[in-house]
Amino acid sequence: MKKIPLIVLAVALALLLCTGCNNSNRTDDDDSDEGLGVIVIGGASDDDSSDDSNEISGDDSNVDNDIPGSDTPEEWPFDELPPGFPVYPGGEPSCTINTAGVHIYIYKTDRDACERYMDDLKAWGFEFGEPQSDGECKGYTEDWTISINFDASQLRTKLLLADSATAPGRPGWPSDELPPGFPAYPGGDPIFILDEAGVFLNIYNTDKNTFEGYLDVLKAWGFDFGEPGSDGRLTGYSENWKIVTRFDENNSSTSFLLSPDD
Repeated sequence: MKKIPLIVLAVALALLLCTGCNNSNRTDDDDSDEGLGVIVIGGASDDDSSDDSNEISGDDSNVDNDIPGSDTPEEWPFDELPPGFPVYPGGEPSCTINTAGVHIYIYKTDRDACERYMDDLKAWGFEFGEPQSDGECKGYTEDWTISINFDASQLRTKLLLADSATAPGRPGWPSDELPPGFPAYPGGDPIFILDEAGVFLNIYNTDKNTFEGYLDVLKAWGFDFGEPGSDGRLTGYSENWKIVTRFDENNSSTSFLLSPDD
């Protein structure tokens, strides 16, 4: 009879130990679940890193997408230009090439840089005429024609460089484009452009005495001239033609625009 309680006690103790083992296993499982919870938080951290990537893309949105043919500025196009051609001072250049020539857009620049660059172009050999009404200046060498314009609204300088053989500007006196018998300018180096306004002429390497003598020749041909304007421009009229001209002492050149007088 005394052995039965000992057996019962042993069984009860065994059951108690088994129950403790099970509880210990559950605790480990619970801890592992908490570990998964930490991984989930790490996933939220990954979301935060995606926010950082959005900020980077936001910075990319500040890139000037107004550059023709490119989302980012390109380098100066040395390979597309004549040897030794002046490099624009500063800014961010972008280049486009087509049948008209080499188009170069310089962004993030200013008027002073554009004017300094024009001085470099003159030193390289370009002769420039008077600026057009929109500020565009055209320059010529024996082999090249360039147009340059600064756009203050976009802080951008625009260039177009073309071979003189294919450019709209042509060296020489345009006898075939003028009225029959129209007097030729004596001496100098003429460059002419044909456009909707008429025949535009720049004569380089001339002087004021030659220019004034040519005015007398134009008067004899039939032009009547009024008083010069504040900028020195003279306007003359014949029976069928209008001419606007002036002499530029800075460049030792004279310019003419001959058009039908409608």
